[in-house]
Amino acid sequence: MYNNQEYQYTSITSAATTQVFTGKGMLKAIIVNDAGTGGTVKIIDGTSGTTANIGTINLAATPYIPGDIQYSIYIASGLRLVTSNTPNLTIAWSQA
Repeated sequence: MYNNQEYQYTSITSAATTQVFTGKGMLKAIIVNDAGTGGTVKIIDGTSGTTANIGTINLAATPYIPGDIQYSIYIASGLRLVTSNTPNLTIAWSQA
């Protein structure tokens, strides 16, 4: 499914709900370019109708920002991120 190891990216620079992709895929990493004014990044496996919470990153409490947070995890229904405040993030992902 992920033999080519080619990843796409999505940039997020504001407080928003971002549906990165729908369907099966992989979340490779979340790159924190700038934590902005802190806030959180909620990572969800799903779409607006489904919610399986993968985790929440607290940007104000994470000491290694800027930097990348490696996941390399399978997504079953779609990748959705909910951000607060004004982070500058790059999401690396691939889709089946």
